[in-house]
Amino acid sequence: ALRDSRGAPVGGALLRIVAERDSGGRRLLDEVRTAADGTYSLPLGTDVSRTVSVNYDGDAIRGVAAATVRQNVRAGVSMRLSADRVRRGGRLYASGRVKLLTAAVPPRGVPVEVQFCTRSGCSRVSISDTTDSNGGFSTPIPTSYSGRTKLVLRARVSTFPGWPFAAATSKRRTVVIG
Repeated sequence: ALRDSRGAPVGGALLRIVAERDSGGRRLLDEVRTAADGTYSLPLGTDVSRTVSVNYDGDAIRGVAAATVRQNVRAGVSMRLSADRVRRGGRLYASGRVKLLTAAVPPRGVPVEVQFCTRSGCSRVSISDTTDSNGGFSTPIPTSYSGRTKLVLRARVSTFPGWPFAAATSKRRTVVIG
């Protein structure tokens, strides 16, 4: 809500709402007026991550005011394993897709990591891959462990320059090797 220096609501004030996308570009989303209690609303799409600024230019009585909020939109990431059990040295693949609601996957694809997870979290040690131009990926997972081994894996897409989405992860998947 927009309030003056004494905390009283400012009704009928004109606000400019501007969005700056992570991938670049700044644009006016809309201009709205506050209600009598100083509140305002503007539905925001879930197309890409952005920083949204609400600006009030002030008037003869009140000064300028501004507020900024961060809207993180995650890409969808799915991953499956080619088997839930595999012999030591056998073939195992993690495959999946990066799904975007409103944007196209770049022609060169998107970097994806397949991470190894434990009870305390997922490691930074990972297998790197890149999706195809449709968002799909398939990468081999090593299975040459000694003895019976249980792996818990997930796919992760990080942020990178020009990518308008927040980091995202798939559900964890489990495989038993041995």
